[in-house]
Formats: sequence, C-alpha cells, structure tokens
Amino acid sequence: FYNAGTTIQMQATPGAGSCLAGWQGVVSVIDTTLQLTVNQSYAVTAVFQTGSVTAPTGISMPAQGGNVSLPVTATSGCIWKATETANWLSFRSATSGTQSASVTVRADQNRTGSTRSTVILVNNIPVTISQPSR
Repeated sequence: FYNAGTTIQMQATPGAGSCLAGWQGVVSVIDTTLQLTVNQSYAVTAVFQTGSVTAPTGISMPAQGGNVSLPVTATSGCIWKATETANWLSFRSATSGTQSASVTVRADQNRTGSTRSTVILVNNIPVTISQPSR
C-alpha cells in the first residue's frame, strides 16, 4: 500500500519472444515505464503479447549535421519508445508507437574537432549514434 500522493514507477520487462502490448487499469500509456501518482485504488496489469521490437546497433550522422532515419521494427501491437539526452540531437518525428516505423533523428553540425557519440534507447535497446567532426 502507498500513501495518497505517492508517485510510483513500474517497469514492464517482457520475456524472450514477447513484448509489452499495453497497461490495463490505467489510461492508455505508450511506454514500457508507467509513472502513477496514487490518489485512489488501482489494479494495474502489464499486458504482454508474442512479438518483438528491434533497432539497429548503431547509425552514423553526417559531420555537417542533418537528418537520418532510425528504423524501428516492431510486431504490430508491441509498444516501443525512443529516448535521447544529447544536446546535439533531436527527434523530428514520432518517438513511440505500436508498429514498425522510422524515427527521424536530427544532429547539429559537429564542430568539436573530434568524433562524438551518444546512445539512443529504443525501449532498452541501445543504439549508438556517432558523428565525425567537420
């Protein structure tokens, strides 16, 4: 039991050959993590289905900057979400879904004098993003 006003976080981790299809007992959330502020009784269930979400292990961005597509392959109904934290990257398209899609990733021009890299997570799949210096 949690005190009213407490914020809890739940993470759905599918087993091999399955994926998260959704959450029951709460508003529709397209994410493998659910954050919930307790203000009533809830009965929350992670719903899994047969399927998978995959992404490439890495992509290269042009030194001059620009857009590159990050393909996400998902069985229809499988929830996925892409996240990034680098200040030189941004998303230019949807970053979550329930079927295969391409996420457009934009990089600023690299004027650092060296190659830089970061990681985008698609669910918990690391995708290394690298960019040579101009």
